[in-house]
Amino acid sequence: MKYRFLVLLFLSLLFSSACSVSETKKTPVKSQAEIVSLMVDMQLLEARLNFLRSKGSNVDSLSVKMYDSLFTAHNYTRKDLTQTLQDYSERPKELQEIYDSVAARIEKMKNRSK
Repeated sequence: MKYRFLVLLFLSLLFSSACSVSETKKTPVKSQAEIVSLMVDMQLLEARLNFLRSKGSNVDSLSVKMYDSLFTAHNYTRKDLTQTLQDYSERPKELQEIYDSVAARIEKMKNRSK
């Protein structure tokens, strides 16, 4: 459920930014390093929730609590995330750098665990 939310959020931000014209360059709510750290933890959380789902657990209410804890730990709000992704979606190169950094960090973690 949260995965769908994140995908829909990203797509809506992408489409809304494609339709708007930005006259000024906004400063994102959070830096690249902060958003990368948050997104890595979000991916790890989503993997954990998917594992629990695969074992037959209903994690809907648990996922809300876990995401709330994650946002609190990163000093983020859902609104901050939405605004930050919206701002970065207006700069596709920087957004791609963020996604590449997230993928690289997860791959590094994966290799360390072997």
